[in-house]
Amino acid sequence: MRPLVSCLLAAGLALASGCNDYEMFRLAGFAQEDFSNRADLLFLADSSPSMYREAGSVAANFDAFIERLISPSGLDPDETSAVSRATADYILNVSNRGAVVDFQLAMTSIDISEPPGPGDNGALYDGSGSNILRRADPDVGDAFRYHLLCEATCYLGPNGGLPSQFDIGRDSWTCGDPLDSDEVFYEYNDCLCGGREVWMGNCGSGQEEPLEAALLAMCRTLDPSDSSANVQELLDICEERTPFDRDADGLSNDGLLRENSTLVAIIVTDEGDGSRRLTQGDPDPQPYLDLYRRFPTRMTWAVIGPNTDRCNGFGATRWGTERFHRLVEATNGMYDDIETEPDDEGNCDIEDFSQSFRRLGELLAGLLEAFPLQALPDVETIRVYVDGRRVEQAAEVLNETGGSSFSDGWSYDPTQNAVRFHGDAVPDFSARVRIYYLPLEGMPRSLPF
Repeated sequence: MRPLVSCLLAAGLALASGCNDYEMFRLAGFAQEDFSNRADLLFLADSSPSMYREAGSVAANFDAFIERLISPSGLDPDETSAVSRATADYILNVSNRGAVVDFQLAMTSIDISEPPGPGDNGALYDGSGSNILRRADPDVGDAFRYHLLCEATCYLGPNGGLPSQFDIGRDSWTCGDPLDSDEVFYEYNDCLCGGREVWMGNCGSGQEEPLEAALLAMCRTLDPSDSSANVQELLDICEERTPFDRDADGLSNDGLLRENSTLVAIIVTDEGDGSRRLTQGDPDPQPYLDLYRRFPTRMTWAVIGPNTDRCNGFGATRWGTERFHRLVEATNGMYDDIETEPDDEGNCDIEDFSQSFRRLGELLAGLLEAFPLQALPDVETIRVYVDGRRVEQAAEVLNETGGSSFSDGWSYDPTQNAVRFHGDAVPDFSARVRIYYLPLEGMPRSLPF
């Protein structure tokens, strides 16, 4: 019997071992999910004046995180700051494969305005000479720090409100030395940015629209000459209520969304979302989720934001922050508080972001282990391939305490509707993951061939 016929006869019961990938999808009505461990990190910069108090702390901690993400085995832990050590711990533990994820970095503002400033309306900051920073690029760390400190942070007042190097005991620091500090000082910014006129006063409006900014950043990856209905409808939507022009802005963020990658939207903010496509007071971000899902990428959100149930010294609205919480829940992301627990007098301070960045590292590393499915599967029909080789389902073993562990292989996680890898089956760096399954309802949306 020809293999094609045998696959057809077996399709309703189980997958025949002789079926190839194409036959499984075409004949059995199987959905196909293609994944890799690529992560496209989009930092949504809150450059509003309300961020002035914490601007220095945000910059210093992001600097430490990015430095360690780019070079996990870089500086001697005994010579680095506590923040650097804390944010590096997890990444160091998983860097034995040579890399955590195949990542690239870009940054845009959450400001939507006319006329636009640098980084507004979904455009990527590019003052360093490049708007998308890739892992293998030379000096990617300095370029990212330039975007963050020189273009995307709101500094006001004398010296931007920053201490001098002498105030924090960095008497011997000279221009060109690494930051190596939990605080940014104005001499460092002067050196990095090429003058105070570059980094001072880069403040956006008080209207924070991170959901809209993320959408416009994605819209700028679209090709206006693409006649497909989905692309043209998305371009129409982007032009409806924003200063977006398909002919001028289309493809201006080309390369931001890579094939089979995950877009990780990252925001540190002291406010909730006030994006224009949602009614003020409405906490449900579903209209934006529906739009994001029309792009050919998976997406997850990482938010360090206000907690309206405690200090909330920033006056953020409950409905505005609830939008973030629902985005995080819907995309299996993370939400951490920007303020500490109140002290005995009820006062809060800016949180030490090192723990948040540790969790962000875990979220990124999870791209190697958990692969969400678009539809609920018939679990018995799931077949998993890594670089074209079949991976067997893992065996679950209960221990004496009632917990469980898995042997090498994959398992299905119903809480996240995801296939999760275990042990030696965790895909290596740059591996291609392909998952087939029969959906419990409906059929695959389109053939992937």
